[in-house]
Amino acid sequence: MFQYTGNIEVFLMMLVAVALGGVIGLEREFHGSPAGLRTHILVCLGAAIIMGSSRIFEESFILRGAQSVFRIDPGRIAAGVVTGIGFLGAGAIVRSHDFVRGLTTAACIWYVAATGIVVGCGLYLPAVIVTVLGLLVLMGLNPIGHHIPKVEYGKITITSNMADGDDIETLCRQILGGCSVIIDSTGISANAETARITLTMWVHSRKLKDKSDVLKKLLSLPDILDIAWQ
Repeated sequence: MFQYTGNIEVFLMMLVAVALGGVIGLEREFHGSPAGLRTHILVCLGAAIIMGSSRIFEESFILRGAQSVFRIDPGRIAAGVVTGIGFLGAGAIVRSHDFVRGLTTAACIWYVAATGIVVGCGLYLPAVIVTVLGLLVLMGLNPIGHHIPKVEYGKITITSNMADGDDIETLCRQILGGCSVIIDSTGISANAETARITLTMWVHSRKLKDKSDVLKKLLSLPDILDIAWQ
């Protein structure tokens, strides 16, 4: 385990934390993340300083002997860092309707904090390995992820004349089924004043590449007034 014997060792710890946090931060900066280079450096450096300070305190208390009333648990310090960094990570997550962005950045912030803890413990080689593995995941798996067909969820809202309400759902199911779109659930409402019905379908699909073709087929149904796919 790393022994803090002087200011040189502490300065080295800070440099390693800045370098490793900066490497991950550069990758996030390249992808336009709101938490970029500076954020990741500060998180890694802060975690290293906190963990390093706990190690210094522990060593100083050990020198006092077994009769000392002072006790410190570095594990609790690390747990406090992990808990506290969760609030910063949550701030990087943005959700708009069914679209969620920032999960990878939030995970990176948590990951960099863990790396800083490892640096603060003086485990430089494991910290470097952890950083390299993180870069491999972020950069190496990104192209692979784009080629994996993802399940896309959505909501289709169709407005038609009330006279066609009995057949509209059946016809929509036939069209969507032929386009590899799976209907999870449906809901229907009617407006007596306008004599219109609104059919809402919650759907998902993995193979669908172009929604416009599906919308064209749905619009070809009789007396369809409006269609929205969200």
